[in-house]
Amino acid sequence: NEYQVTTLSDSDYLKALKNKLIEEAKEVTQAESKEDITKEIADLYEVIATLAEALDINPEAINTMQEERREARGGFKEKLMLLWTKV
Repeated sequence: NEYQVTTLSDSDYLKALKNKLIEEAKEVTQAESKEDITKEIADLYEVIATLAEALDINPEAINTMQEERREARGGFKEKLMLLWTKV
C-alpha cells in the first residue's frame, strides 16, 4: 500500500472536517440496513465530536443547545413536516 499525507493548517483542518461531515451525512442517507446505518451514524458522531473539540465546544454545551432548540422549535419524534409557512 502506498499513500501520502499532509499536515493541514487550522483553517484547512476545519474546512476538511466540515466537508467530511457532509460526506458522512450522505453515507447515512445511502445506508439501508440497520447495521450499516448504525456504522454511518457512528462515523458522523466521530466527525461531530472532532469538529466540536477542534472549536473548543464543550459537548455539554451542545446537549444544552439541543434541548433548548427542541423546546423552542420542537423535535422530530411526532413525524410532522412543515410544508409551508406565511410571514
